[in-house]
Amino acid sequence: MLRTASKITPNFQDLLKLIAIVTMLFDHMGLFFYHDNTWLRLIGRFSMPIFLFFAGYNYYRVKQSEGFKCWIINERYRKLLALGIALQSILLIYFPDITMLNVLISILIGLTMIDVIEQVKLPFVFLHFICFALVFSNSIELFDYGTIGTGFVILGYTKRDIQDKNFGLFLLTWLLALSFLAQKILSLSYTQNLMLLLESIILFLCFYYADLNREYNNRILLVSRYLLPIYFWHFVTFTIVAWYLYG
Repeated sequence: MLRTASKITPNFQDLLKLIAIVTMLFDHMGLFFYHDNTWLRLIGRFSMPIFLFFAGYNYYRVKQSEGFKCWIINERYRKLLALGIALQSILLIYFPDITMLNVLISILIGLTMIDVIEQVKLPFVFLHFICFALVFSNSIELFDYGTIGTGFVILGYTKRDIQDKNFGLFLLTWLLALSFLAQKILSLSYTQNLMLLLESIILFLCFYYADLNREYNNRILLVSRYLLPIYFWHFVTFTIVAWYLYG
């Protein structure tokens, strides 16, 4: 059974995820309603690495505490799959031209890669190399963020589980890949590139050096424990409103 938020002490992870929620809202306002405002989309570059990194970071704890070898066996991840399918169905109804799978499915693809690599007992470095080799393929057209997204999921799992000595190198690699993707999609100006660089430096410092389990006596941070329903319902709402406004 999942613990209720009232019984959990907030930590640095909750702080980062709360920041990600706020920046995600800016990003999606730019995506759905202010298509010419690159700054809103740029602010949102904070959100994806945080969400996907902690999806992998916390997956190890769940696997160890509940003793399963594949996410499909676990009820909470089957719910994640159900939400991913529901969200994809809504997108297909309102925006049938969008065929790319949403980020919830991207998370599950990353978790599947983790489960497979553990079963065949190969080093995680191979998984990073495979994902990076596919960055310049069409994976970004198949599912949200492509193998850059799954790379961050694997990166989070690596941080929590095996404390890979190459973690810093892989973290830098995936941040650079994400910056390249942002530049390609958003066509950033010089000033905006500097902001993107600053965001990447902050994320590197947070993921590499910060104590992610450091506790904070601030209950508002527990909003982050409802990240999944916040993501799902705000996306559904934005999708329907945008369809109503723009057809």
